[in-house]
Amino acid sequence: MSNAADTQADNTGQLRLQVTVPNRLGLHLRPAARLVGILRGFHADVAVRKGDRTVSAASLNGVALLDARQGDRLEFTATGPDARAALDAIAALATESFGDVEARPVGVPASASAAVSAVDLPANALPGNALPTNTLAGIAAVGGTAVGQVRLLSQTHPTLPERSGDAQGEIARFRGAVAAAQGELDGLIGRVGIEEAGIFEAQRLMLADEDVLRAVLDGIAHGRSAEAAWWDSVEAMAKRYRSATSALLQGRAADVLDLGRRVLQRLMPDLLSGAAFPEDTILVASDLTPSEVAQLDPGQVVGILLQFGGAATHAAILARARGIPMVAGLGTHIADLREGLTVVLDGSRGRVTLQPPLEQIAAVQREMDARQVRLRDLRESTHLPAVTPDGRRIEVMANIGQPSDSAAAVALGAEGVGVFRTELLWMNRDAPPSEEEQVRAYAAAAAGLNGHPLTIRTLDAGGDKPIGYLDMAREENPFLGHRGIRFWFDRIDLARVQLRAICRVSRQHPVRVLFPMIATVDEIRAARRLLKLVQRELAAGLIASDPAMPIGIMIEVPSAVTMAEALAAEADFFSIGTNDLTQYLMAADRGNAAVSALATPFQPALLRAIGAVVDAAHAHGRPVAVCGEMAGDPRLTRLLLGLGVDELSMSAPAIPEVKAIVRATNYADARALAGEVLSLRTAAEVEAALTGDQREASIGN
Repeated sequence: MSNAADTQADNTGQLRLQVTVPNRLGLHLRPAARLVGILRGFHADVAVRKGDRTVSAASLNGVALLDARQGDRLEFTATGPDARAALDAIAALATESFGDVEARPVGVPASASAAVSAVDLPANALPGNALPTNTLAGIAAVGGTAVGQVRLLSQTHPTLPERSGDAQGEIARFRGAVAAAQGELDGLIGRVGIEEAGIFEAQRLMLADEDVLRAVLDGIAHGRSAEAAWWDSVEAMAKRYRSATSALLQGRAADVLDLGRRVLQRLMPDLLSGAAFPEDTILVASDLTPSEVAQLDPGQVVGILLQFGGAATHAAILARARGIPMVAGLGTHIADLREGLTVVLDGSRGRVTLQPPLEQIAAVQREMDARQVRLRDLRESTHLPAVTPDGRRIEVMANIGQPSDSAAAVALGAEGVGVFRTELLWMNRDAPPSEEEQVRAYAAAAAGLNGHPLTIRTLDAGGDKPIGYLDMAREENPFLGHRGIRFWFDRIDLARVQLRAICRVSRQHPVRVLFPMIATVDEIRAARRLLKLVQRELAAGLIASDPAMPIGIMIEVPSAVTMAEALAAEADFFSIGTNDLTQYLMAADRGNAAVSALATPFQPALLRAIGAVVDAAHAHGRPVAVCGEMAGDPRLTRLLLGLGVDELSMSAPAIPEVKAIVRATNYADARALAGEVLSLRTAAEVEAALTGDQREASIGN
């Protein structure tokens, strides 16, 4: 693929290499990122020339904006101890089309692509099959329908502070934001598919581009705020991409703006707070952070479309809590969504219809209006307990991420909080929350519950929730790595502070503590010992706490399922985190669109695991909650009831409907349904059985 001459030294001592670009689509952003990436391991200064333009080969933006096309001749020059090795690596990379899968000649399929046609795949594994030409397929992330006009988040211009009198402070803030964004990108790179990882790797290299960083630091030195100097640099770079002659490079301006917002989010955690979107906005973005979703006004943003992500990401969880339908995992289809386009979003099926006919818009609007009427009727009875006609009582609670969520959850019928996701208190800041901050947050959440219990989950960082300032190292498999209770134990300083805060609040409010990602008996015993130590320390300081505070564990890894009976002897209650348990059982990353068909709550393996955990816990008299997203799915309510689950904890908007279904279902009938479903062997059979059953059991129609 490369017809470069042998590497030779010229009379200046430089080594030179000539390469003809083999890529069908040219040296666009992802192959340029591969080039820049391999050079980071060499002690050499490498430049690349196309025609009369020469740029540093270490600058991603410089290399990409050379706009090198297929057949163009590039000349690389190198000096330094590793100059020859660096050019050898470039020559080898060029023979592989710079690692670009899109460079494959037309008509020659990849072996994986060829194999697909010979395999009988499940129908739901090919979501784009046989769709109308004006319909896009993604992942059904948050159920519901919406109609509105596209608003591209990358084109939303934030209001930024312009000036600053503290240049050193602004530089420190900026470097911290860049480090946090790099940590976030590392986490994404480790858990998405190859194509998506290439995009995020390119963004990470942009953050290391000396030309970009120098422009920002110069702006700060001249009195600009970190936000203003960064955004100036971002817009200047986006303008250069838009000015490229290649349509492919022009499209990369969106990636630059997306990266710009990623860093801004670290500089301005309330970036979208008070942002005024037009009514009936369908917000389109590559991805959204939890705090960004939490700031959206459902009266303005009626739907969300994302390039990446899935149904169990934190963006989806918070969108569900706010009642905003979402389709995720649209991938390259995101390019079809232009500003102002009218679309219909079906979050239950993962479909987006572009420029729908007027009759479809009217039908969707009628459906949305009917849904609102139905929810209003359900809310009139939501404060009644969830008791079946034959006397089985289920506690229905809410999952929350911030203290103010608790009062809103009670208003929707919550009988307490099943999970307070405390990691959200750690995000979008530069340092961990202090003990006093945590006490205030937990006490405020408890005060909003009117005496109902508050379940506080200890810090669950890692996996898809990297926290940059905690120096969480990049891992090849972050979901299998240093996360949850494992990271918490290794940061005993953070653990002790959090437990002190939880214990202090327990003296005045009914509080339960919940430890995430418990995989062994040793871990729960260690957590208990640490809690007792903290309680003794507080007592020595004459600070009261509840010595009988219930201790629970998350059941979310397969080892906890198989060891459930032994764990039940150590814990006061179980809470099954079905989001993580599904991905670990099925070996399918919940945020990866390529395997989304596997990460479904209808998998028989998951349902049998839940049944086994309930049986083991009940044998020791321990109650079991389900706190994953399937707890709030009305299609699954009767099944979970029949499996013997004692508590369901969910996004607050789902509470009225779930409680109504419980009140309309005989426990004996639910047990019979569970027995029937557990005998099924495929997810498709389970889904068909439950969706049919749910139509018969629907409430309020």
